[in-house]
Parts: sequence; structure tokens; C-alpha cells
Amino acid sequence: EAVVRFRLRAKQALGSGALKLVASGAGKRASATATVSLRPAGVFQAQLQSGSFDSGSLEVPLARRLRPERRRLEASLATSPLAIAGGLEAWLAEYPYGCTEQLVSQALPATLLAARPELGRTNLAGAPERWARLLVELRARQNADGGFGYWPADQDAAPYPSVYALHALLEAQARGQAAPRDMLERGGAWLSDFAAGEDGALARERSRAYAIYVLTRMSRVASNFANAEVERLDARYGKRWRGDITAAWLAATYQSMRQVAPARELIGGLRFTDPARPWAPEAAVRAGNAGAPAGDAEAGDFDASDGFAYTASVHDAQLAFVLARHFPERLRELAPTALAALATQPRAGHSTASAAWTVLALDAWAAAGESAGPPPALSIEERLAAGQARALEPSGTAVRRAGFSGDAVALRYAAPRGTRVFWTVTLAGYDREPPRDVLRQGLEIVRDYVGADGKPVTTVRQGDELTVRVRFRSLAKRDYWDGVVVDVLPGGFEPILDDPVRPAAGGRWSPDYVDVREDRVIAFGPIGAEAGELSYRIRATTAGRFVVPPAYAESMYDPAVQARAAASQIVVEAR
Repeated sequence: EAVVRFRLRAKQALGSGALKLVASGAGKRASATATVSLRPAGVFQAQLQSGSFDSGSLEVPLARRLRPERRRLEASLATSPLAIAGGLEAWLAEYPYGCTEQLVSQALPATLLAARPELGRTNLAGAPERWARLLVELRARQNADGGFGYWPADQDAAPYPSVYALHALLEAQARGQAAPRDMLERGGAWLSDFAAGEDGALARERSRAYAIYVLTRMSRVASNFANAEVERLDARYGKRWRGDITAAWLAATYQSMRQVAPARELIGGLRFTDPARPWAPEAAVRAGNAGAPAGDAEAGDFDASDGFAYTASVHDAQLAFVLARHFPERLRELAPTALAALATQPRAGHSTASAAWTVLALDAWAAAGESAGPPPALSIEERLAAGQARALEPSGTAVRRAGFSGDAVALRYAAPRGTRVFWTVTLAGYDREPPRDVLRQGLEIVRDYVGADGKPVTTVRQGDELTVRVRFRSLAKRDYWDGVVVDVLPGGFEPILDDPVRPAAGGRWSPDYVDVREDRVIAFGPIGAEAGELSYRIRATTAGRFVVPPAYAESMYDPAVQARAAASQIVVEAR
């Protein structure tokens, strides 16, 4: 036996690099092939921009430059707001995390939009397979009581994600997709138990009203639950709660049961948001001005047990969905403000909840006959760095959609002046030059590699085991219940899988769920003002000089809140 050392340098193309090894001698010959993974020094990111204009043209700058591998660059333009629905679905398809709400939000929009060929999309042909994969996940997460855990192996049902998953089953079933009867029957039993409860702040009552609505969609009598909910909310909040989306779910329940008077009373106090005013739904109910919510920041006293963020964009999308499905005459009355609300992207970008609910709302809008007619002349062109303009060739009818090149620095949309049109830009992929500077936007994160002596190291020897220490905290005077920490390993290292991820000594932080992969560790849990620490072990397997990608943290339901550690290098010396 002998050891032969090879020196390799990573080139620009990502993917699997093949090495063919040949040994020969004494008339004999043998060969083998090995592969080496060439990974980017950063994380895959999908970004969506959307909006509307009626000025005749609009130019949208493109800030990111992406590598060609797995890159998706797509622009759309239409007089129908369904253009935005297609862009949101494309963004959701690339979302990297997987709690129950996020999995449902990824699969349901594709199921809804696959029945709409006017979108001109090609990737929706795989919608049935995506839905089938979701059913496998949901079955694994449904507990004995019929509710669904937030993460795999959760023993307790998460209220909002459970109601949302059951609602998604009904929507998919109505479009010919599978919805297992046993899963719905067990889920219906859980909904009845949850609907009969009386615990929780308004966030919990919001999920309870939603559960009562879904029970009604299952053709179960829910009038007693609805009446009890209205009486309880009136007793706690007077009439002030009726500007909250809770009222919309109860109004839709009464409308479904042909109880027109209470339905009209409840739906009459709801409005779409005003971007000029701050958004704090729980505080608004207490202060008595809940009838005019606005803005797009999370409620100050949000109840994390509700399982999602009730933002202005979620409020608007859920209200549009209820109006389109159950009160179409009121939707037509509020059409201009509804479209403006749905077309305006949140300042910090969409969460999975706001994106999926916007697709649900726009699909219901189209089903109510509110989509636009044949489009006028629409065009899209890309601008290159040298100043050239190149016309794109969009496909589709009602929605004009086209890919653009990786060299584009801007897109220019054009339509007849005075025509309201809706546009999207999707940029998904790995940055050519990943950011290396520190980022602190509401959060802070620091990552060290620690040797056996407890001190940070930048040079190690092949075979050494290191402790990765990731520390993070909120810079605001609040906790983020929906935090995620992503730490990508450098090349030449592997996680020690028989040594599980563990919280720091003293138990200052314990993750809700940890996903350990070959090349990264992803931990989910609350991030508060008190510093949290995540610790796990890795082993140096290959000698060389490697880029250390920056560790990253974010609030999943508040995209403006994120942090990035500094990138660095580490040297592994051969033994």
C-alpha cells in the first residue's frame, strides 16, 4: 500500500468534479472514479420583486449577479394580478426551510395555479408530484389527536399550521388532488376540539375562528362554535376586535351557513391596510382603532403559539380571499384598494405565509370573475452594463413571462400609458461574489472554530476535531420566536454525526429543531436579547486552504431582520 497526494484547485464551475484513478503494473490494470463536490461559498437565495404601474413604463435595477448553476432569472408582466401569483409561486418553490406552514405554502400555490394555463408557466407540470410529497410529510407530522406538529416528531399540535394544513387539503381536493379521508377525519376531530376551547389571547382566537371556518368547509355544523366565539370576543374586547381578520373568518362561516345578517355585520367593519400608518393589530384592538390596520410589522405582543406572523400583507391577502370567495359584491366595491394592497410588496419582502395567502387570494379573485381580459401590447427588455438594450421574447397570453440573461443590470417594462399592469422579477441562485462583510439588521451573529484548548483557531491539522461555536442575539428589545441559524461548513470538513448538536453549557438556548446535513447545520428556535449559543463538532478531512462561508441568521416571518457573520479562511495542514 502507498499514499499518493493530489493537489486540486477549485475552479469557477460548481457541481461534481470527477477524478479517474488508474493503477497499473506487472501486466495488470485497475481503475476507479471518485467525485469531489465543488460548492459555492454562500447560501442559495431566492428574491422576488413585484408591483404595479400605469405610467407607461418602469425600469427595475438588478443588484445581484448570480452564478449560472441552478440560476433562475424570470420577469413577468400582465394586466391581471395573476402575474404576481406566478412570481410568488416561483419564489416559494425555492424556499429553503420546512416547518409545516412553510411546506404547505410551497406546495399549495402550485396546485392552485397549475389549473390556470394563462400563466404561461412550464414548471407547474410537476405540481401533482409536489403535492404528493407534501402528503407524505403531513402524514408523518399528524399527531394522534389529528393536529399537526410544527416540526417532525413534535408531540403537540401547532394551532395555526394545523388549521392551515387542513384548509389546504380541502382546496387541493376541490381541484382534483388527493386528500386522504383518514387525515381529514382525524383533522376534523382536532378542529372540533380546538374550536371548543376558550384559552389564549387574540392571536389564538384568530386561529380558532379560522378553525371554525374550515370546519364549515368540511360541511360540519359550526354555528354553536361561531356564536360562542363572537360572544367571548365581545366580552373581552367589546366591538373593537371586529377590525381584526378574526371577524372575516367568522363572517365567512355565517355566510356559508346562510346566516346573512351576522355575516354582513361582521364583514362590514373590515378594511384593507393603509401603508401610511403603523401596524400593530393586538394593540389596535385594545386601543379601539382596529378597524384601520396598516403597515407591515409584526404585532408587538404576538402569541408565538399561534404559529405564524399576522402582518399587514397576511391580513390583506386573507381578507381578499374571504371577500372573493364569500362576498364577491363587496370585493367589487373595494376592488381598487384590494388590488393595490395585494400588488404592493411588503417593505421587507414576503414571508411564506404572506406569499401563499396572496396566491390564494388572487386565485379566488380570478375564480370570482375579476381577472382582466386580453392584454394590450406589453413588452419587456433587459439593459446590459455597456448600455445596450435587448428585447425579450415573452411567452403566455394573459401573463407575459420571459427569462433574462445573467449579464442584465436592469429590466424595462412597457405598456400603453394609463393601463394598470402588474410585474414581477425573480432572482434565485448563488451570488458570483458572496458577501463577506458583517451584516446586523435587528440580529447579530458571530461564529468561531475552537480547538481542544478552548481557543479559536485558523490553522488545524488533518484529522483534528473542532468545536463550532455560533453565538447570536436580538439587537431589538424583543424576541423573535421564528429564528433560524444557518452555518455552512467549509470544504474539507464534515460534521461528526454521532455527536449531536447541543445547546451551550448552562442551557441559555435550546433549538426547537435542528437539520444536520452533509455540508451545513440549520437550527430553528427563538432568538432573544440574551445571547444564545449553538455548539457542534466537525472533523478536518482534507488538507488545504478553504473559504469559510459566513454564518447567517434571520427571522423567517420578518425578512428585514437578519444577520451575517464575517467570512474568513481556514488552513488544514497535512499529517
